[in-house]
Amino acid sequence: MSGKEYVLNVQERSELGDGGSRRIRRNCQVPVNFYGKGVENVNLVADAKEWDTISREGARLVELKAEGTSYHGVIKEVQKDYLKNIVLNLDFIAVNPEEEIVTKVKLRPFGTAKGTGRGGLFEQVAHEILVKCLPGNLPEVIEADVSDIDLNERVRAHQLTMPENVKAVNGEKYIVFSVVQTRASRSADASGEEE
Repeated sequence: MSGKEYVLNVQERSELGDGGSRRIRRNCQVPVNFYGKGVENVNLVADAKEWDTISREGARLVELKAEGTSYHGVIKEVQKDYLKNIVLNLDFIAVNPEEEIVTKVKLRPFGTAKGTGRGGLFEQVAHEILVKCLPGNLPEVIEADVSDIDLNERVRAHQLTMPENVKAVNGEKYIVFSVVQTRASRSADASGEEE
């Protein structure tokens, strides 16, 4: 689903600092920071369960809705405490619907690389790529068909088939997938040549 904007209800945050953030988290809420080019930094608070629901859906583009106003942003960072299984802080970068943005998008391969049938090992070298697009065209994930990758071949980000109006900007040398020959298949090839 490309460019879906999720809504997260927020409130203005009056308590700042570590102590204030701890009190916010004790109330099952999450501190939220909203900032960006030409925008004043805003400190907000969101309900932790509401955030958990939209994050499970793969939210990237989010409308932060406060009483009387709203902010449109892309998730920049989610800070977590993995031992306590809680979100510590959310950072959003402001976006203008008319201006292109550059951000990371998850990369998901599908299919079976043909080189694996010849003794190769499929490797996903990168799990995210940088893309440039309008916020409304931002994909949640880039799906890539890897079935044509043969033994000892590599696929670079610029070679991927991208959704319409989305461009990979990692550079010509950024490898995302490869199929490499394993030692076992090299040994089998060598012993086959000796016979």
